Amino acid sequence: MNKAVTLRNTLPAVCSAIAGQKGVKIIWQGPPRTDGSTIWSNPLPVDADADTVKVVVGDIDHECGHVRFSDFELVGKKKPGLPELQACLWNALEDTFIERRLGDDYLGCQQTLAESAEIAVAKGHCRTGEKGPADALQVFCDAWGRKNVLRQGVDKILDSSRSELVKHLDEKGVVRLEALLATKLFSANSTAETLHLSGAIIKLMKDIQEEQEQPPPPEPEPQEKPSDPQGEEGDDQGQDDSQGDGQGGNDPSDQGQGGDDSNPDPQGSGGNGQPEGGSPDGSSPQPQSGSDTGNGNSPSDSAGTGDGAGRGGSARQILEDANVDTGPAIDRKGASQEMAAQAAAQGNFVFDPRTVTPPPVGDNLARYNALKAAVSGHIAQLSRRLAVEFQTKRRTRSVIAEEGRLDGRRLHHALTGETRIYRHKVVTQSPKPAVSLVLDCSGSMGFEYVGSKICPKDDIILATQAVIAIAEVCAVMGVPFEVVTFAGGQIGAIKTFDHPLTRARGRIGAIDAGGGTPTAEALWIAGNRLVGRREERKILMLVTDGDPDNMPSAKQVAGLIERSGIELYGIGLGTNAIRQVCQKSGVIMNANDLAPAILTALAERMLAAA
Repeated sequence: MNKAVTLRNTLPAVCSAIAGQKGVKIIWQGPPRTDGSTIWSNPLPVDADADTVKVVVGDIDHECGHVRFSDFELVGKKKPGLPELQACLWNALEDTFIERRLGDDYLGCQQTLAESAEIAVAKGHCRTGEKGPADALQVFCDAWGRKNVLRQGVDKILDSSRSELVKHLDEKGVVRLEALLATKLFSANSTAETLHLSGAIIKLMKDIQEEQEQPPPPEPEPQEKPSDPQGEEGDDQGQDDSQGDGQGGNDPSDQGQGGDDSNPDPQGSGGNGQPEGGSPDGSSPQPQSGSDTGNGNSPSDSAGTGDGAGRGGSARQILEDANVDTGPAIDRKGASQEMAAQAAAQGNFVFDPRTVTPPPVGDNLARYNALKAAVSGHIAQLSRRLAVEFQTKRRTRSVIAEEGRLDGRRLHHALTGETRIYRHKVVTQSPKPAVSLVLDCSGSMGFEYVGSKICPKDDIILATQAVIAIAEVCAVMGVPFEVVTFAGGQIGAIKTFDHPLTRARGRIGAIDAGGGTPTAEALWIAGNRLVGRREERKILMLVTDGDPDNMPSAKQVAGLIERSGIELYGIGLGTNAIRQVCQKSGVIMNANDLAPAILTALAERMLAAA
């Protein structure tokens, strides 16, 4: 892991910040989706390589684009009634629209989205249009927008889907589709407009289908030449007839060469009229990837019905294909999932909120008071000691001011009229740290095997006493603190920084044991809660009696916490495994000494911070 990485610079933290800047909330619990105000994302590796970061950040940016620019009310109203193929085309066109708008509003998003798409394509997380006729149309429309509107390097899927689409529409049919996209997609500026464009594409497919299924024109019957004894006059007359047919346009084979001028809808888009836009710079965009309209026609001309799509095509197969893939052509989400799995396989910690539930909310105030009585002497003694230390310790610093002792190094500023040429000492009380206690409540804290029998243990009771002692001391001192417990998948704060101790005593008194030892997950949750505190010093104390469920992940998260400026101290109850997790730690072999040991360690940490 890069030693420069801290909790605030981890991939989940960075993505949360990006989402926050765009006014949305992000929850690390898949599957990836958005409802217009919240984004759900797959679990992410804490430390990731550059490609993983680009793919995941691009995915978050994409969802932010939907939140900011998509009309979710219109989608909810119209999408259920649309044919499945049109709904999928609408999704593809909407993706191009929102990514273009996001890139316009946020510098760097255009590049991030392009890089993430290109990495996903390079890793094979994409469709190529080869699953069937409908797939070819879907992928082509998606890739055309990315290539021509968003300038993304997706030539691989654009070229392959175009080749597949030519099999069904012939070259001229694909050119007409490209012309329709070129005249409408660049200027699409709302969800309603992308919906209208998806309908225009379906209309174009139906027009091409009708043309393909029209019976071929009958062959002209040969005309009998009148007998001409001289011969030459008859030959001349036949030549004149041939020229007359060509000029008069009576030959059906001449129809459609350059478009039917009488067609009121030259775009074949269901009555949309003349082109409304083009490229953002006002120029007429030229279709790419073999999209030459030919014959010098403009894109709008080549989109006209009557230009033909090849009678050997099969537009009907596109419209009637039941194998419609509802997913995007580029699966960035699949790419991020694969990368997260690879990171986990390599021992990189991946936090998955789906495996975490809050600890049970119990209430046993009577037990709290009874356990508090057993450690009341330690509480009173430590409280007095800390109070004296904090009152006597002061921090002195020198500041620039308009009065005080003359500072010779600032005399030259007096020539410019500056009056702040003095220094004086400011004495302030040493700041108190924020404290987080992370307590192992796994099953081994409450029972043990003696032979083949399960016997109860008092470790969880003694640990609860230690928690009570710390809570009472911090409350007396006015030190912000919280208590995080972990057992199996149940991890969370039973006493938070923001809630007074009076509201948490019953919960602390109800602490019980059961489950595994997810130390890495508990440290991750507690560390992220603690790192956001405003206090200058932050102390995290881990109390556990066993090996973590995943030692490499626990070590990785512990190292990340320490590099984030948090002072981590571990106390192992009858186990040396704590020394592998925390650089600063102590081991207690007798559980009866747990409360005094934790209080002593806390005092040392707090006084060191003073």
